[in-house]
This record gives sequence, structure tokens and C-alpha cells, in this order.
Amino acid sequence: MRFLALWLILLAAPGLARADDTAFKVGVTTRDLIPPEPYDWRGAKLHALRVTIWYPAAADAREQPQWTGPRIVPFVSTGSAAPDAAPAAGPAAG
Repeated sequence: MRFLALWLILLAAPGLARADDTAFKVGVTTRDLIPPEPYDWRGAKLHALRVTIWYPAAADAREQPQWTGPRIVPFVSTGSAAPDAAPAAGPAAG
């Protein structure tokens, strides 16, 4: 049930990803968060939490189709994003 709720939220998110009705390009990057000390996470060889970060990208970013699932047979299209693109400029501090 939680999995279904998460997917419904993710499907609704593209319509919410606007600030002041300004459309941004989308950047995406993947990072591994590694704990400072060794942990035995049920015998896992990789002691890291892999995360995908989506963010507003610079206007000149080149978006590509993004897929979720195994690399051999991805099963869900997650739209388009620019891998490791520069972030969009933030509002000027005033």
C-alpha cells in the first residue's frame, strides 16, 4: 500500500514542480551516502545508501529520457532530465 501511495505521489509531482509558473529544465544526479564507520547491514557488501536527486537545472541543460528499473529491462519512464547538469540560478538575495 505504501508503494502504491509513493507511485501516486511521484506521478502527480511533475505538475507541482513549478515556481511562479516558470518552467525549469530538470537535472538529475545519483550519489552514494556512506556511513562514517563500518556497519553490517544484513551482510551487504555495499555499505551505502544510493539516492537520486532531481533539481531545477540551468536553461542550457540537455535533457535525456530517464527510466526506472533494472538497466537491462527498465520498466517505467520517469520523464526527461539532464544528467549532472549545472543547477539553475537561484533568486537574487535582496
